[in-house]
Amino acid sequence: WDSESHKQIESKYAIVSGIADYSKTEIVVPSTAKDIYGNSYPVKSINNLSGSSKVKTITLPEGITNIYNIQDDTSLESINIPSSVKEIGNYTFGYCNNLKTIEIPEGVTEIGEGAFYNSGLESITIPAGIKELQENLFNGCKYLTSITIPSTVNQIDANVFNGCSSLTSINYCGNQESWNKITVISTGNEAVKKAEITYGTDISGENPEVTQFEYDSLIFKVRKDYTWDSESHKQIESKYAIVSG
Repeated sequence: WDSESHKQIESKYAIVSGIADYSKTEIVVPSTAKDIYGNSYPVKSINNLSGSSKVKTITLPEGITNIYNIQDDTSLESINIPSSVKEIGNYTFGYCNNLKTIEIPEGVTEIGEGAFYNSGLESITIPAGIKELQENLFNGCKYLTSITIPSTVNQIDANVFNGCSSLTSINYCGNQESWNKITVISTGNEAVKKAEITYGTDISGENPEVTQFEYDSLIFKVRKDYTWDSESHKQIESKYAIVSG
C-alpha cells in the first residue's frame, strides 16, 4: 500500500496462496516463484496451504516472514518454521490433529489468536520475545501435557488453555515473583491452576542447580560444571555453570 498515492503497488515478493494438487503427502515450498514472464520473486509469505487430507510434511524455505492458514491439514505431522519467520497468524494450525510437536524459532514475535486451536500438540516451547498468549491459542489441545513459557510473557488471554485436560507441566523461565505478575484471564484457563509450575532462575547467585536463564530476551540452557579430583578419582561439582545451548 502506497500512502502517497493511496493505491496498492506491486512488491518484489510472492505469496504462496495454495497448491493445485492435494494428492501429495509432502509439500516443499520453493524459496522463489516465477511469473508467466519468467521473472523470479522471493517467497515472503504462506497464505494458504489448508484443506488437505493427505499431506504429512511441509518444508518451508528460509526467507519466509509470515505464515497463515495451514489449518484443517488433518494428516499434517511435521512442518519446519524457518528462522526468518516473524509471525504465525490467527488459527494457522487449527485442527492439525496429527501435529504433535513444533519448534518455533526465537525470531517469532507474534503468535496469533487460536494459532494451535484443536491441534494434536503434546508439548511446545514459546520463544522469548512473545509478550502475550492470545485468546484460544491452545483451546481444545487435549493432548498437550507440557509447555515452556518465557518470562517475556505478561498476559495469558481467555481460553488459552481451555480443554487442555492433559496439561500437567508448565515450565516458566522466570522466577515465581515474575510469574505472579502475569495477568491470567480466568475464563477457560482452569488447567493453569491444576498444572505443576517449575520456575527458572538466573546465575547471579551460587545455585548450581540452574537449568536455564534469560538474558537480553534470550533463553540460555546451562548445566553444572564438574572438575576431576585426582585424589578421590571422582568428578566433583564446581561453583560454575556452563552455557550449553
